[in-house]
Amino acid sequence: MKLLKILGGLVVVVVVVAGGGFLMMQNAIKQFDRPALVDCADSTQAACDAVFTSASGSLDYRLVKPENGASPQAMLVVLHGAGLTAAGQYWLSNGNLQALATREEILVLLADAGGEIQVWKDGENLHHPVAQKLPDQLPVLLDLIESLAADYGFDRRDVSLVGYSNGGTMSMRIACEAEIPFRSVGSFGSPVSKYQIEKGCAHATPAMINHGTKDITNRFEGGYSRFLWMETREYEGHPIDPQISSPRTIEFWRDVNGCSTVSDTSTLPDSDPKDGTLTQIVTYNDCSSGAPVAHAIVENGGHSVPGDRTLPLVLRVMTGGKHANDYSGYDVFWTFSKEFYDKN
Repeated sequence: MKLLKILGGLVVVVVVVAGGGFLMMQNAIKQFDRPALVDCADSTQAACDAVFTSASGSLDYRLVKPENGASPQAMLVVLHGAGLTAAGQYWLSNGNLQALATREEILVLLADAGGEIQVWKDGENLHHPVAQKLPDQLPVLLDLIESLAADYGFDRRDVSLVGYSNGGTMSMRIACEAEIPFRSVGSFGSPVSKYQIEKGCAHATPAMINHGTKDITNRFEGGYSRFLWMETREYEGHPIDPQISSPRTIEFWRDVNGCSTVSDTSTLPDSDPKDGTLTQIVTYNDCSSGAPVAHAIVENGGHSVPGDRTLPLVLRVMTGGKHANDYSGYDVFWTFSKEFYDKN
């Protein structure tokens, strides 16, 4: 009887903590709801918002231009994580995306997934009822990219894709399924989908995958997301698929790009020793396609973009690991990508 009372007390504590954590999480997420900027049609500012409409649908987006007024010669497309927005992802970047656009004289496009829950149809859990209701944003996003390339006068091929979490998985899907190849593709805390592995990829594309080893939202080793000791194996009463691991994601891209297992390893400077992380980049350059694959492994890292704003404590607990402050993840990805613009 005493044991039952103890167990009952523990259950109450867990319920109370989980309930309080949920409310704290909701309050923490609210700060990502950033106000809209001036409409791009009426703005001379370096960052503005607009709505794009084509025969494929409509899409809200934020456009970031060089602050010095330089004419951009290329574009980086940044896709937000599930439940976020273009404005929220831009705010999280803590000025890094604006600085990158100005320094490199490029456009940065942040698009909204739209729909009721702001989730990209990235290929994961295709048979889940929620996933089946998601709009497929790929056609209209490709229309938007082509429209901006034409408006600003640069080659449509001079576009790179990168995304955070759900947005990174979507970036990989777009890179594989678009008719015109992209210069490069990258992700932060994102697995390739089982669907993409089965479907394959139409283009060899230079790829950089950044993933924290302690990420429990999209686990480095694959499997199910965790909260404390509990795994998430279903959503709204329906089972979900286990996620692909980060090493398997790299294997997928090595296969697509025709890379051997020969690799070189470098370590990024530990400019903030207090953050408890260290990033090693394992690069596979021996590729028949000429498109290398890089694996940025953030030791002790959690589910975030390095160099972004630090997530609130409750979200850090729920997403796992530590936040890397040694570098801007977007800068490292663009440095990787620049080589392929200079060669073409």
